[in-house]
Amino acid sequence: MLSRALNKALYFAILELAKKSPTKYAMYHYVYFLRSSKDGNFYIGCTSLDPKVRLDVHNSGTVRSTKSRRPLELIHFEKFTNKSEAFKREFYLKSPKGYLEKKRDNIAGV
Repeated sequence: MLSRALNKALYFAILELAKKSPTKYAMYHYVYFLRSSKDGNFYIGCTSLDPKVRLDVHNSGTVRSTKSRRPLELIHFEKFTNKSEAFKREFYLKSPKGYLEKKRDNIAGV
């Protein structure tokens, strides 16, 4: 697990690389699903980090909303080139209608 200081340093280093060389470090935004191995519940989030890196951040205990639900596993993620579209998708999937879509498509094994 990564320390809180290392998580922040890694996050800001990745953002700086993306700003300096946008073609090499293309900025994508992701909507991701995590499942708690502890209670079986889901967490849906949005990030500009690679979802696997973001999973490490969650599992390190630095995210208040998932700290007590560790360990977490990455179930599914969707990639977007537009930040607003990613946030719209996250908001939709957190709605009752979006939950039914998750269930119907079995996105997160619901």
